[in-house]
Amino acid sequence: AVFVFYAADLAAQTVPQGINYQTIVRNSNSQPLVNQNVTMLFSIKDNNSIVYQERQVSTTSSIGLVNFVIGNIQTKSIAESFQ
Repeated sequence: AVFVFYAADLAAQTVPQGINYQTIVRNSNSQPLVNQNVTMLFSIKDNNSIVYQERQVSTTSSIGLVNFVIGNIQTKSIAESFQ
């Protein structure tokens, strides 16, 4: 009976679809960029080589906040998968 519950628990698990990233975007004077379009470039490196890279565009909130999900876009810039 324990095995049945364990197997059912494994089936209920989901694979993450990306890495959540949240930040306040600021200018060179440390002031939040409010209601502005921003482009973020995310890179993952192995030693000094880029193995994955993607660019995302978003609009900051009234306090400069943006939210992204890294790895959850349709077009990949450098690599289709991690090695």
